[in-house]
Amino acid sequence: MDFHRYKIKKSFLIPFGLAVCLLAVLLCLSFLSARSTAETIVLVILLCAALPALFEISYRTVTIGADGLTVRKFLRGREIPWESIHQVGVLTVRRKCYLLLTTRRGFYILSNAYGNFIRLVQDIMDRVPPDRVEAEVRQQLEDPPVYRGDVLSIWIAVIVITALIVMKLLHII
Repeated sequence: MDFHRYKIKKSFLIPFGLAVCLLAVLLCLSFLSARSTAETIVLVILLCAALPALFEISYRTVTIGADGLTVRKFLRGREIPWESIHQVGVLTVRRKCYLLLTTRRGFYILSNAYGNFIRLVQDIMDRVPPDRVEAEVRQQLEDPPVYRGDVLSIWIAVIVITALIVMKLLHII
């Protein structure tokens, strides 16, 4: 049985997980210093938003097999048979790409945050009849955009949170 599994890129997942851990450390330091309630409330809100997002991207996988593709997310999953896919399209916003799969039950969006996204697109194109694949998808394979802005912004957030922790430990803030 030939199948391929695609997960969110580790180059995105690792700094995001690190940022969430550093946010938890900053929250603990905020509880220990007990200087500002507003600071603690903001950190709790940020952590409550970041933790579910971390779980979601950690569990997100796309498995491509002979019968169809399976999209798994945290605590849920969806199997999509190849016959039910009516159209495969692509949407590019700046340098971020989204693969759109239209079925009878709705549509599914796969972003280029998945590792080896070009191979994922190629696997789907190989299994879906050519008349259901838009020309832009083929063009995407010929000239794939490279976008590192999301990873860069997370690393900047890690640096900023680390600087805040150091300043808090040195009692600068």
